[in-house]
Amino acid sequence: WYENMQDEVKFDVRQAYRQLQEAAERYRIQRNSLDLAQKRVESTTLLLEAGRARTRDLLESQDALLRAQNDVTDALVAHVIAKLSFFRDVGVLQVRPDGMWEQ
Repeated sequence: WYENMQDEVKFDVRQAYRQLQEAAERYRIQRNSLDLAQKRVESTTLLLEAGRARTRDLLESQDALLRAQNDVTDALVAHVIAKLSFFRDVGVLQVRPDGMWEQ
């Protein structure tokens, strides 16, 4: 019984670590996507001012920027949740009496 519990704990820690790594990578990728979306809005704005783009192009780039911002937020939340889960699984999660996480 003890060995089974030990194996389960090891599995949980490994899984939490993999999820933490995946969440960190997803956040990094989404940050890069956000940077690209911001540059696209800037370049489309300049092209519109020069008469080489349509208003629709600018609106589409702004919509893509908004989606990228939302994706970064989602990825950040997933990363924090993965980090907290990992800390919990390795036994180092510190929680104050008010229920807030101590960093």
